Amino acid sequence: MSKILVLNHQPPFPVHCGNTLRVFNLCRELAKKHICLAVFFSDRTTRFALSNPHADEVFTRSVPLPSITGKASRNRFLHPLEGHLVKRFNPVFWAQTREILKTLIRDERVDVLFVTSPWMAQFVEGLDLGQVRTVIDICDSHVLTLEREYSQHPSVDVRTWLRRRLYLTRAKRDERRVARRFDVVTTVSPVDLARLQVLTQNGRNIHLVPNGVDLPDRLSNHAETERAVIFWGALDFPPNATALGFFYENVWPLIRERGVRWYVVGKNPPKWLRQASESQEHIRLTGYVEDLPSLVFRIPVMVNPMLMGSGLKNKVLEAFAMERAVVSTALGVEAIQAVANTHYVPAEVGSEFADAILSLLDNPLRCAELGTAARALVAKNYSWENAAKCLEHVL
Repeated sequence: MSKILVLNHQPPFPVHCGNTLRVFNLCRELAKKHICLAVFFSDRTTRFALSNPHADEVFTRSVPLPSITGKASRNRFLHPLEGHLVKRFNPVFWAQTREILKTLIRDERVDVLFVTSPWMAQFVEGLDLGQVRTVIDICDSHVLTLEREYSQHPSVDVRTWLRRRLYLTRAKRDERRVARRFDVVTTVSPVDLARLQVLTQNGRNIHLVPNGVDLPDRLSNHAETERAVIFWGALDFPPNATALGFFYENVWPLIRERGVRWYVVGKNPPKWLRQASESQEHIRLTGYVEDLPSLVFRIPVMVNPMLMGSGLKNKVLEAFAMERAVVSTALGVEAIQAVANTHYVPAEVGSEFADAILSLLDNPLRCAELGTAARALVAKNYSWENAAKCLEHVL
């Protein structure tokens, strides 16, 4: 049994985003054999998080760090490539936080420091931690995300080009430094892993720890379905916002006159989508849905038109677990061992998405066939138990 200190930039509970989904569920499995402590910065959800009954089931102790205080340093603009942003902006607070963490690790006799947010690495890099094993989870490579984002719009003005070069250079420097200074690096996707290996020129300490999914109860054969498609996620997340824009401009015009409704689930939809939903009754914005399966089980097709981003799209694992037919770009399923036309239907351009959607909506048996195969795939390869075993091995 090991004592693992889990350092995250926000409370890892309740689960409300991709970060907390990964951190909480991996720690939930680790806590069955090890002792886990959660350390995070305070925010407006901290009081609710600390009173959450599920937290005690996973973390024996939850320690909120003090919020940032003090004035910003006048020297913060002198080193634009330096990735230690807090150190640049507020060196006093940065040093105080490092001392708190060092004391906590020593007093708790921690065996493993598991940093689950790359942004938090700046508070522990270079600390003398003795025999403590250090692990950093670079779940999604920021370098890969930026490279793909910039490739979507390569023709830009000089000012934008220079800003991109600055951000990308800083991201490469950050990920290279972090990967070299921690004992172990974990990531969620084979593509992210390969990019980090090239970036660091030494991939021996970089390991794949995939995400998982909890299998909901099976859909009743008598459940009624709508002639509809669905997309869900954090709608203000740039890769998701880009996917929504692509679907609205290139796919929606081809299917909206065919009696198809489009459900979009999640917080903070872009303004243009809110306006579209107000003028078009077939676009349904639901906001955040507490019980997602109860809605998804009515809708036979999930669309995943991802054009940028990195990592593993957990929405696809969730759709597979709920036996939905998925239409996706190759990028949208690149981190999942899914086979085209067996577990999902591939599509890259608007007409391919439209043809696939209409064909599936007219063929419930084909939807069921895809859904059954997809659920079997996640049941075999993408449980949180299996994901935690990968992590425990490197810990």
